Formats: sequence, structure tokens, C-alpha cells
Amino acid sequence: MSNAPNQESFCQCQPPFVANYNTQECELSEYTGALSPSKAELPYDQCGRCQDPNALCISVNQTTCWCRAGFAKTSDNKCEQSFRYVLFPNSIDISTHDYIGTSSSISGGSATVVSNSGLYVCAPGYQYVEKDKPCQRIAPQWDDDNFEYGVCTRIDSHGNPQQESGLCFGPLSCQQRRDKYVCSCGRDQYLSENGTSCFHFLERNLISPDSTRCPENSNMNGSQCVCSPSDLYKTSDDKRRCELLLSESPSSCQAGLTAFNDTCKNLYGEYSSFCSKGVCQCASDKSFYMNNNGKISCVTLLTVTTTNSNNCPLNAASDGGVCKCNTGYRPSDNSNRACQRKTDHLYDSTDAQAQGGPGEITTADCEVLFPGTHVIAHNNACVCIDGTFLYNSSCVFFLEHTITAADSTKHKCPVDAVIDAASPVCKCRDGFKNGGTNRTCVRLTNNVYEFNKTDTENVTGLNDAGCRALFGNAAQASQPAGHCECLRTDLAFWDNNKCYFLVEKTQSAPTADSTCPSNSMPEAYTCKCSPGYNATADFRGCNRKSIFSQNLQAIDTTAYSACDAPNVDADCVALHGAGAVCRNNTCYCDYRQSFVVGQKCELFSKYVFPGVHERSSHTCNNKEDCGEDADEKNIDCDFINNQETRYKVCQCKSGYFLNPIDSTCVINRCSAECQENAQCVGYTCVCNPGYFTTASGQCLKQEPPLVLYDKCNTTVWAVDPVDGDLVCASDCTRARCRGGYRDEGSQCVKNTFDDACGHAANFCGQFGSNTVCSPDENRCACQPGYYRSDGNVICARAVNSRCYTHAECGDFGECLSSLCRCKAGRREQQVSDLLGRTITRCINGVDQMRYSPIFFLFVLFIHVVFA
Repeated sequence: MSNAPNQESFCQCQPPFVANYNTQECELSEYTGALSPSKAELPYDQCGRCQDPNALCISVNQTTCWCRAGFAKTSDNKCEQSFRYVLFPNSIDISTHDYIGTSSSISGGSATVVSNSGLYVCAPGYQYVEKDKPCQRIAPQWDDDNFEYGVCTRIDSHGNPQQESGLCFGPLSCQQRRDKYVCSCGRDQYLSENGTSCFHFLERNLISPDSTRCPENSNMNGSQCVCSPSDLYKTSDDKRRCELLLSESPSSCQAGLTAFNDTCKNLYGEYSSFCSKGVCQCASDKSFYMNNNGKISCVTLLTVTTTNSNNCPLNAASDGGVCKCNTGYRPSDNSNRACQRKTDHLYDSTDAQAQGGPGEITTADCEVLFPGTHVIAHNNACVCIDGTFLYNSSCVFFLEHTITAADSTKHKCPVDAVIDAASPVCKCRDGFKNGGTNRTCVRLTNNVYEFNKTDTENVTGLNDAGCRALFGNAAQASQPAGHCECLRTDLAFWDNNKCYFLVEKTQSAPTADSTCPSNSMPEAYTCKCSPGYNATADFRGCNRKSIFSQNLQAIDTTAYSACDAPNVDADCVALHGAGAVCRNNTCYCDYRQSFVVGQKCELFSKYVFPGVHERSSHTCNNKEDCGEDADEKNIDCDFINNQETRYKVCQCKSGYFLNPIDSTCVINRCSAECQENAQCVGYTCVCNPGYFTTASGQCLKQEPPLVLYDKCNTTVWAVDPVDGDLVCASDCTRARCRGGYRDEGSQCVKNTFDDACGHAANFCGQFGSNTVCSPDENRCACQPGYYRSDGNVICARAVNSRCYTHAECGDFGECLSSLCRCKAGRREQQVSDLLGRTITRCINGVDQMRYSPIFFLFVLFIHVVFA
């Protein structure tokens, strides 16, 4: 508006509003560009509203249209819901339970998670997989020059843009590019293949050139990184490498550039040479191209002179300056490109057959082909030496055969035999005897008996060492020796042809798993009962301790006393898992750390949730996003733990707890069934409405009922002083109308928005801070710019009004980009405010019709007349 002389004053719409001259109103301007993020440059238009109903005007360097939280841009430039459902615990749940215990309980380790809002969530640079699986490292993927390594702009539940650096891993950072932020190494830079360094692209004019960031084999030339020497290296198509590749087949080469031959030789071998810019090739008469698991080189042919064994084919080396097959190998064909084994077969000394040509296989060949065993060449084959036999591809000495071979590292005896160094011969160890063929050792006996048993077998050759070898250290040879028996009954016992040590007794020989009874474990010279178990009266085993709970429950450990010695928490952990404790001589789950699953305690801290940087894809806008039956399943849509206020998520309603295993909401976890007239709320039994708790803990009915103005018992009505529309006032011990009700003689009547308000200055304030008493109508009304809502918030800000919280916009609206917008599934409707101005309100998605007695009579009349 201008006040200059001789100029007419007029009203003008302020951006982002434009004038509608037909209606003489200011309307939000509609953005004409495509949705962000965009690979094409978008217009710098005013953005008041977007064509897509699920898009918002958002400023990221420039103001454009973005899909709201929980929605994603499609290839056809539309916003579609992209919500990935994950159920979170609510704030009471998080404050009640220890969801962040110790990171050692997290699958994948502490590096993959961080603590946020009382939960373990995926750390920046990692992404959520499943609640009980490790977060995976984000693998950067190059898109193009516009999106680089991915867009890191996210829109939160308030419609505000967020720069989520946690989506960018390693040296990448979240950087601004036109209408968005992207994960980037920096302008005109790319990430190395190992993901640790950033380099400039080749042959690009750089804004901030840094010679230390030029790729290998390139130099800074002016404002560009260029390959050097330029005649030697070729710039790769993606402008990331200076290439000098080895050609797989001969090709026509550029003449006169022999100075580059040494570079090719250093890269690909002595018989490679420079061919043309960016290309080396192999000398076909002396070498051949090979790609050996990614290692590319010119391999020197067999019989060709070489200066380095590494240039020879596999299983070949330089011999006298020429590539030759190694001992044990021969050329596989006439191409001289490969060497193969002379034989794959090892024969027993008694069945060797002639193989191959005369004299081709030597003993030296056999020793290379079958290392670690005694072999020789015979009949042009590899055979075991005399005195040995073939067993499992090895040459094993016969029992009782005198060993004369010099290399003791190759000496092998049959199973259960050892070398008697004094002889030296292979002999069966204690407890075993020669099976008769000098090839095997067999057990002297398969039986062990109770101590001092007389009705037994009589076995020759048994001794204490043999019985222990066969049946463990809890066995011995009988006296006189004739059979194996268990140690004295005060040390060991017999069970099912085995000997076991008694538990909790110190022995003269080391214990082992095989000699300790069930539910016990070896500990040096004693078999100890495992945690959670006690020795039986006869010490022949361990029974589960009586503290084991057949009906496991979760409790508040502070309300119970510690267990009597020797019972400790570790016993319960062994019996019921981590999170178990011993209280009142019984095992329980500590409800702060764990919850009950069958007969086990499950740690809350075992579970991980999506990180804040990736939360946008798990964001809900309303309860319906959490499922059509969300209300029945007691699920709501809200911010996490009243701390993370950027993204709404699906979570259990207040008063319900999350069961992380099946992602359901449970209402109670009381340790025992509540008494009559009580119900479980969380972990505590509380009296039902209309009942009070006595000193003895009983729930008794609040009687007599309250009567207006009559005296009342403040003890009975102490916890819940309200009875319908009455309250027991502690200051006068009489019943009076509760807040929000008024006294009309003998009864209390609820105040309504349409009641007369002139009698009390603050009467309308009980319906919200945006209400006033209209002096003309003597009724409550919404302040200018607000409308009367059908929801719980009676007066809500008009659509497109400035806002700071969702509550200001009413039950059917929400605050997005600091403007009130209608929620998904709601629609707009034009109404007038207190000053008569046209404003827009949010209503249900279906037309609403307000019924009145006159309307009802009209419908009835039509029905009677036309029936």
C-alpha cells in the first residue's frame, strides 16, 4: 500500500498468495515445476501449494514441492505412500524397560548401533534390516552427476526438510545441490573403489582444484586433472581412471613409441609391449594373455627364456633361464601354456602297475605330488615304500615293522598305534592289540564294570593305562588285572558301561566332559555342577535347583528380597537366560531388563530399531497408516518417547507394552493374577473404577455414592475422588460438581460450548485458549482466524494459517511446513470466522449433515406422503 500524494491506495496479496479477481480473494499460488528431488533444474516460482495433494511447498535452497513424510516420488512425478511398517514402544514402555542395556547383546556389535531416545537404533552410515538382525553398512552407489551418491534430504512429520548426514557413509557428506542435499565427495569428485578416498573426475574444469586429489597417473593441468603422459594413458569412459590395459588378442599397433615398453613390462610381464594409447599387448610367439582371478598378465610360454619365475605358467618355474614344468608336472599339451600332474594315483607297494612312458615318473616327482609320506617311483608309478601300506592316501607302516626310513616327519602308524622310539616300530597303544594283519589295532575290551564286581570277563594284557585310554580317568584295571572297572565308589560310579567321577569331589586325575555326569562340567580335578544345579545326595549327578520357576514371571526386583546362599542370580541366568534374577528363593525375570517367553527371559536390549537418519521411510502420518485395524491392535501414530520430535512412528498406545518378538501390543505383565475387583495395569494390580484400596490391600466398593452437598468420606474417595459428575472435595468433605460441570439446583449439568457465557469472564477458557465470549450472542465463539472443529480440539486454526504444533490445526489437520493442512483422508470446506471472513476448515472425508428435529420431521413427512 502506498500513501504518496495523488496515488490511490489498494490491497495487495502477499507471497505466496496471488489474487483471484473473480472472488476478490487471495489464494495460494500453485507451483508449476516437477516434484523434488529433480535431476532437471526447477523453476524459481512462488510455491504456495502443490498439484499433488501429498506434496508440500518446502524450501531447500529454493522452494519447490516435495512429497510429505511417508510418501516418495514416483517415476511419473507423483507422491505414493512408501511407508515401511515397524512398531516402536511408547514413552512409558521405554522409561519402564531397559532397551539399551549393553551393546554386547546386539547382533552385529556396538559399532552398528547408537543409543537414541532410550532405544538402540542403527548408527549413522548403517541401515535397518530386521529387529533382531545386525544393521547393515550403507553401500554408496553412484547415480549420476545430479544425485551423485544418493539424495540425503528427508521431509519430517512437520513438513520440514532434514539434512540426514547419516545416510552418507565414509568420506561422503550431505551437501547442498540446487533443490536438494546429496551424499557427495565434493563437487566434481568421486569415491574410490575401496570407499576410503575421494578423487577429482578427469578432464573437468574444477571450481576448487586440488592436485592431491587427481587420480593415479594424472596431474593437474590448469583447472583439470589430466592423464600423464597423455600419449601413454587413455582416460576411461567414466572419467575416473587413466587406463593402460592389456589387450586379449594381437592388434595393429602404433609405431615408434617404444619408450613406453618398460611401463607395460612392469605392469604385465617381460613379454608385453606398448601398442597404442592406453593399450599394451603380449608377444604372441613368446607369451599369452591370462586373467588369473583378476590378475592380468602376459604369461611366458614353456621352453621360452625368462628372467623371472613369476612370469611362467602355473606349476612352472625358471630352470636354467627357461620356463619349465616343476618337478611332478609335465606340459598338458603342445601349446606350452599349462602344466599338469604326472599322476593323481598313489599305489600300495603290492599292486603297482606300469604307468605312462618309460622312466617318466621319478621318486622326486612322487615326493612332490604326495608330500608328507614315504613314497618311491616304481614301474613308472608312485607307490608306498616297503614296510608300509596305503591308507587314506598315505603310506602307513605295518605294526612291528622296524622303521629304517630317515625322515621321521613322514612316519605314520595305523590308527591307535604309536612309534616305540627304542625299536623303532609301530605298536598298539595301551588298551589295544594287533588285529592280526599288522594293519589295525583293536580294543582289548568293550566292557567296563562296577568296582569290585566278580562276575566279569578275564582279558589278558589289561593295565590301568589301558583301561583309562578306553574308558577315561574314572576307570582302572582290576586287581589282579583281568578286566576294567570304575574307581572306588567314594570317587566314581558305573552307569551304562561307562565310568563317571562323583561331582564336587577332588580326584587324583584330571576330569573331562566324558567323565563328568550330566549337568556338570570339568574343572581341573573336579566335576562341578553347572550353575543352576545342585549335587544329588549320592553325588552321582546334578539336579536342577528348586529355584527354577515352572511359571516364570517378570517382577520389580526392588520389591523382593535376595535369595539365600548359595543361590545367586547366575543360577537363574543359567536356567532361564540373561535378564533372570533370583528373588525370594525363586527365579524371575527382571521386568526392567527382560520379558517372559515360555520359560526364558528375553532381553529388551536385544532388539534394534531404524536409525533417525532412515526414519522417514518408517514415518506414519496418522493411525490408519499403521493398519486398518490399528485401533483394535492398540497402535497409535506419534513421536518417539517425547524426545525424537521430527518423525512420527507406529507405536503402542499409552498403557500398552510392545512385545518385540511378534510386534504386538500387550496391556499387562503382572506377576500374579490380580485379586477380585482389581485389574492389571502395566506390572501393578490396581483397583477397578469405583473401588478403593484398603490398608490391607483389598479393593472395596466406594460406598455410599456421592450426593450433591452431602458429606463424603475422604478416605474412601482419596485415590479416585470422582463419582460421575460429582467430586468429594477434600477442603470441605462434601460432594460438589466436578470441573466442567455447573450446579443447577439439585443436579450437575455439563458445560457446553453453546452455553451462555456472559455471567463468568473466563467461562469460555475451559474449551481452549482460542475461545472468546461473543458479547452479541452471549455464547462462546472461536477467535478470528479459527473455526469450530468437530474433533476434540474445539477451536482450530484455519487451513493455510501459520502454526507451530499439530494440535493448533485440530484433530483433522496437521502443521506442515509451518502451515495448517488437512490430514490425508480429510477434505477442505469454506466457512466464515468471527469477523465474517471466509476461511477454510478441515472436515471428515465424507460430507457431514447436521441433524435437527425440523430436518427429522421433514424426512418423516416425505416418507408418509410418498410411501
